[in-house]
Amino acid sequence: MIRQMTPQYEGFDIQVIVADMQESLDQIGSFGEGGYDVVISRGGTARLLAMHAKVPVVEIQVSGFDVLRMLTLMKEHQAKIRLIGFPNIIQSFVSVSNLLDYDFPYTVINGESEVENALVEAKRDGVQVIVGDTVTVRFANELGMQGVLITSGRESVSEAFRTAELIFRSLDEHKKTNRIYERMLKEIGREAAVLDGSLQVLFATDGIQSLWGKRSGQTSFPYRVEEGGLLGGLLEDAAADIRENGPLTLYEPARRITLTVRLLNAADRSEIYLLTLEHGEHPWAGIRVVDPNRDADTFPSFFHATGVMDQTLQNAKSQVQAGDPVAVCGEHGAGKRIFADALAALMGKDVRVIEVEIGDGDEAAFRRLCHLVSVAERGALLHVRGFERFPAVLQRKIADIIKGKTRKVLFSFDEHPKRLKLEIRMDAKVLDWLSRGAIELKPLRERLNELEEYVRAFISMFNEKYGKQIVGVRPEVWELLRARTWPGNLIELRDTMEEAVREAQGEYIERVDVEMKADAAVTPVLSAGIPAFDLNRSLDEIERDIIRYVLEEEGMNQSKAAKRLKINRTTLWRKVKGEE
Repeated sequence: MIRQMTPQYEGFDIQVIVADMQESLDQIGSFGEGGYDVVISRGGTARLLAMHAKVPVVEIQVSGFDVLRMLTLMKEHQAKIRLIGFPNIIQSFVSVSNLLDYDFPYTVINGESEVENALVEAKRDGVQVIVGDTVTVRFANELGMQGVLITSGRESVSEAFRTAELIFRSLDEHKKTNRIYERMLKEIGREAAVLDGSLQVLFATDGIQSLWGKRSGQTSFPYRVEEGGLLGGLLEDAAADIRENGPLTLYEPARRITLTVRLLNAADRSEIYLLTLEHGEHPWAGIRVVDPNRDADTFPSFFHATGVMDQTLQNAKSQVQAGDPVAVCGEHGAGKRIFADALAALMGKDVRVIEVEIGDGDEAAFRRLCHLVSVAERGALLHVRGFERFPAVLQRKIADIIKGKTRKVLFSFDEHPKRLKLEIRMDAKVLDWLSRGAIELKPLRERLNELEEYVRAFISMFNEKYGKQIVGVRPEVWELLRARTWPGNLIELRDTMEEAVREAQGEYIERVDVEMKADAAVTPVLSAGIPAFDLNRSLDEIERDIIRYVLEEEGMNQSKAAKRLKINRTTLWRKVKGEE
């Protein structure tokens, strides 16, 4: 009938597929990918398709005319008849047969699996004719009964096509609007994605999709975000946290990208996550989550390679599994992140690192950290940086939350705990609690005996990345590397070796390959006898470094240090605390 009616639907590109309920499931995957806009079907098959198809499904109804035609055909039948069908079919027949005062026996089914039992029972009752849909009629014929198919007339088919056309027009308008929004995002250079509460990606620009390993134009929406990944794990049950404490910031240091997650309320009051992506460092406050995995993957397993930290890692593992936190201190780039990653790996392949960095130690940051501490109970090692930025009262509260629990927490500091205590940036009791098993990572300049192992590991890694076959470095290069002070520690060494491997033309790294990088990395000396400061840090951090240097020279006497810096003692105290 539909094929005969096709010429009257010039605006439709119609394909007819003949299939019952089970057979339709084999076809369903191709509906969305095949470019179909609407599927038209009937009865139980229509309802089944509506549950699984990614495009709208219009059901061909059994109209009053269809029921009248069937009743007219069946009422003079001498054989025993029974109607077997889904509720919507049965209801139509019952309503019309009651009006006509005609008793039409029936059995209601709710799924295809019920058909066979209903037919066996009907045959046992002496029923000879079965009225039903395609599946029912087929089974009836197999059992030796006559099957009569309920058909839909032209008016029912025409109504289904009218409905399909209305749906298509409405969806097409929405698609046009969405395409405008997509073009706007691309024109302004903003990478964004929208997720629903079940973490299904409803829309994402190409840049964000590439982060998840999805290729542009080859992925249909919706799909599940980062199965088992850090973002997916953080967003589970995170709506209340984001609603109370503001956007969640996720930073990936290896690619220097920041992902910000906001919570939007849709018109139907459902919760929608909006993700925006920005490149480079961006101002942030409160607290941000750092995804260390890709950055950690760029470092070989140094601690195991040299063997010097294996016992320390074992002790840290025992400490964390006993419910006590671990504190690690060391200069920037000394390997605190590597230590956290190695510790998580030692604790089990399913233990992942969630690194959080405290910016402003305010109440919102405190509440968010408390939420993340609870996440650490579910197979995660929580790595907290910048804990000293919280005021003492909040430090004590967080310590009380962690004590006596099974949470796995590691605190790391860029400075030694003794300095934090002298500068009154840590609560004394909290610091004593953390210092019981404190681990100090020496700067690279104090463990140059490990330098060769690190260099060779980096050469192997960057050989693979750049398709090189470097086998070693020249003797004069070793002299140059050992003479460096390495203020950036392992990070600076990694960057130096990456550039050297990339620039090397032969099988050995030559002096010229590292001299340019070395020259660029040297921080100028301020004056004779005064150590160089890392000028790549923020102005506030450089200022604090200078204040600490002066304090140390004055024996931590704040009055003398303030006089030398030409500021009053109150201002000095506030700067040391990071309040100015």
